Amino acid sequence: MNRPFEDFLASFGAIVLCGYSAYKGLQVVAIFSMVVLLGIIYKRQALAIGSVLVDLVRATKQAKSGNLEVQIQSARDISESLVNSPEWFKILASAMNEQQIGLMLEIQKEGKYVIAGSGVREILRSLRSMGMINHDKASLTDSMYVSLTPLGTEVAETLRSLQSTPRREADPGRQMQRTKTASGTN
Repeated sequence: MNRPFEDFLASFGAIVLCGYSAYKGLQVVAIFSMVVLLGIIYKRQALAIGSVLVDLVRATKQAKSGNLEVQIQSARDISESLVNSPEWFKILASAMNEQQIGLMLEIQKEGKYVIAGSGVREILRSLRSMGMINHDKASLTDSMYVSLTPLGTEVAETLRSLQSTPRREADPGRQMQRTKTASGTN
């Protein structure tokens, strides 16, 4: 794994890029090229640190940003829960991205969600177009609060139930029966 010529060329390129970007006043590029140069020089340590960071990200089961908290289940648990969920929910959930789902769960948690920032408004517009939210003024631009519609409430409750679904149940037939009863198809 020792490649002195490739390491020399990469180091030389990083030094040239760092010098040129510092000369042109591009601090971000200069810093990035210095980090790359240090990574080349300390390759073994950089690979060890990168491996540790990747392992930490893989092992992450919970994340929190501001008031939004997300818990990640294993993919098998989520897929098993989705199989037992109603068809209408599968259709709506497939059209939603992570930001929309997270914001919808936050709105459900708050009840009346205070709109903060213009970046959130784009996500809110997409939720409104799906019929998931209502706003307090005639337009979303003028609105200060949003709340979930009955459809949005039902989708959010189904999402919450997917998060709290137990991993295994002694009798799988009972799980199926409970899902049919909850959806009203009994």
